[in-house]
Amino acid sequence: MSRPASPLTPNTVAIARLLLKGPTWGYAAHQDTGLSTSAAYLVLERLKTWGWAIVTIQTGDGPPRRVYTLTRLGRRRVAESLRLTVEYTR
Repeated sequence: MSRPASPLTPNTVAIARLLLKGPTWGYAAHQDTGLSTSAAYLVLERLKTWGWAIVTIQTGDGPPRRVYTLTRLGRRRVAESLRLTVEYTR
């Protein structure tokens, strides 16, 4: 688990805010944020690498989905980082 040394990028902020509302998968994150699919997946995987999100596989109608959910650490770090980002941009 690592922590970013600087405020989060705008793409990471967009995905982090979305995940604070609840679990999501890559394509839904792309649709909800307006980011490209590759940018959405990159951020989701980065959050997973940092230990801020976990992935579960959702099966049912259609192909399986990799669903991302913030961990307890992730919720705390996102909240801290969003405060830093707001302070940084003032």
